[in-house]
Amino acid sequence: MVVIGIGLSGILSVMMASVNNSISPELQWQVNVLGENIVKRIIALENTTNTGCVATQAHAYKVLCDYQGLDHARLLMVFPDLADNVEDAKNIKVSVRISPFDAQGVMLISVQLSHGALGDTYFSALKTKGTCL
Repeated sequence: MVVIGIGLSGILSVMMASVNNSISPELQWQVNVLGENIVKRIIALENTTNTGCVATQAHAYKVLCDYQGLDHARLLMVFPDLADNVEDAKNIKVSVRISPFDAQGVMLISVQLSHGALGDTYFSALKTKGTCL
């Protein structure tokens, strides 16, 4: 009986340690949905270049290249409306890279969401020239 009790307490302590140290499943889900929505928002913008985007300091966020060069920007500053219902949104940072994929004007959009406890989550999409998807 003692052996069973010790074995059971050992299993329970391992389970408790892993549950207490795990990242919130809700936050993981929210970051995935958030990344998807950010990519959809960026891909809906007009692509006006064949050669790639140049990072600028002033981001108007009206054309595709306006997002180029975001590097660990606070989610709340760039996408405040998307951050409304996200757990711990103040600790999520966004990075965006936009680069040429081919000579016909297709661009590769890469989005990285970073959170201290969750780590980095990556999303990507291809965007054709113009406004069509």
